[in-house]
Amino acid sequence: MTYQSTDLTKLCKEKTFEISAVKLNTGYSKVIVCCVYRSPSETPNDFLKHLEKTLKLLYQPTISLVICGDLNINFLIESPTKQKLESLMKTFNLVQVDNFPTRVCKNKGTLIDSIFIDNGKFNSISVHPFENGLSDHVAQILILGNIKVPLQKHKCTRKTRRIDNESIENFQSCLREEALDTVYNSDDANRMFNNFHCILLRHFESSFPIQYTTYRNEHNEWITKGIRVSCKRKRNLYSLYKHSNNPQVKKYYKKYCSILRKVIIGAKKLYYNKHIELSSNRVKTRGK
Repeated sequence: MTYQSTDLTKLCKEKTFEISAVKLNTGYSKVIVCCVYRSPSETPNDFLKHLEKTLKLLYQPTISLVICGDLNINFLIESPTKQKLESLMKTFNLVQVDNFPTRVCKNKGTLIDSIFIDNGKFNSISVHPFENGLSDHVAQILILGNIKVPLQKHKCTRKTRRIDNESIENFQSCLREEALDTVYNSDDANRMFNNFHCILLRHFESSFPIQYTTYRNEHNEWITKGIRVSCKRKRNLYSLYKHSNNPQVKKYYKKYCSILRKVIIGAKKLYYNKHIELSSNRVKTRGK
């Protein structure tokens, strides 16, 4: 799968209509995913005008659109704003697919984080809530049934330069043999610097050529089984914390988060210090 960012900054207006988008190409189908935000302090009519302009720009019959984000329009209650938004989306074959509260405040749930897609382009659609404990909004997992993604090996490409004793010696030798007439035969300090900079870059590029190496993108090895269990426990506690008015529950959750944070920081330090200590090139390892 490849992805490409879509620049929509010209369509953005702070608080009224803030949007970012990415275009996904699976090799079989193309999907544009847009994340939208509207501040509750701004009027919905201006938001709807910007949204309509954006949809007209992005909509193509051969590309599937996914519009999601915090719109601050509650879909659990009927309102004129909700009806206008639904009517606008339907003109582009987009329907709202999530139906559970995405934010709970004072034991009252609201559905203000919506997902709109063209359900005619997918065999099956499912949306599930996910309590990640990072926000007062519930995360959502969207599963689309018939997006085919070719199997790929999880390998990444790293851009490096070949720097060793031989290449360093060659670089120094090239600089020693350079006459530098274009540098010293000028009275303009800026021109002298630019000429020297060009010479330096020319020899640097030739002495230290770029190399591309492939490597497997491994998971974070500092994450132990105990940390995974604790993170799962933290998510469960967050659900209790958010729906409970018991001060003891809230105090316990905050203390648990503080302890877990310290454990994670300690695990990272222990892993990377050991990794650096066992490395044959400590400076290079620290840079990674």
